[in-house]
Amino acid sequence: TNSSDPAVLGSGPDTDPALPGVVSALAARSGGRMIVLRFDHYSWPDITGFLVQAERTGVRACVANPAWTVVVTTQFICTSAEITAGRVFWFTHTAPRGSTGAARPAAPKPGPARRTGDGPVPSPRTVSADKGTSAKESGEADS
Repeated sequence: TNSSDPAVLGSGPDTDPALPGVVSALAARSGGRMIVLRFDHYSWPDITGFLVQAERTGVRACVANPAWTVVVTTQFICTSAEITAGRVFWFTHTAPRGSTGAARPAAPKPGPARRTGDGPVPSPRTVSADKGTSAKESGEADS
């Protein structure tokens, strides 16, 4: 089905048709290891969608930074062991130099005009594999 909640067919369609492909691609690239997600501030909506799709399809994924419990429940926060053994992927609005992009979801649909002072308009997101094998090796902190 294309419902956002397969158990409730009246829940409406999925909002991002790219999610199943992105989850499948990262699952394949993770080699069966836990998908450890790191992301910039503008990518949190993509992370929540990714986690829901991963959960529905039995793909193991978690968020590396526990500060994001403001957005996701603790069941989706990685343990230290999961971070060490997992495969790190970054969701960012631009791919870091030298990284391999896995997906570039569609840009958000135009909305109401932004007011001055609303901050930068985020560009479409890019998902990339971390060069290190664990978050500790990457040396980068997430927001």
